[in-house]
Amino acid sequence: MDCDGSITVLIGSKELMGSAEQILRDFFGSAYRYARAVVDYGVGSVALAIVNGSSVGAAVYYGINVGSVRLCIIYYIAVAEKCRGAWVLARS
Repeated sequence: MDCDGSITVLIGSKELMGSAEQILRDFFGSAYRYARAVVDYGVGSVALAIVNGSSVGAAVYYGINVGSVRLCIIYYIAVAEKCRGAWVLARS
């Protein structure tokens, strides 16, 4: 897995969960299944970070309305261990 390069972020739901699942499982262990349930039940969405064709990060999130304000709640977020801090260090 190469962490150097431009980051592409894909937004979707069930169709991206297969690619996001391994990253979430590596980071959260069996608790990733709660993130999967949020997506499977249509409550949440998936953001998948890709660098050089490899999935390097994933987030599960959902939106809520608080009065007239729409908020994004990040339910789970994980970055492949090899890539943690890679972008911060590269841009320092």
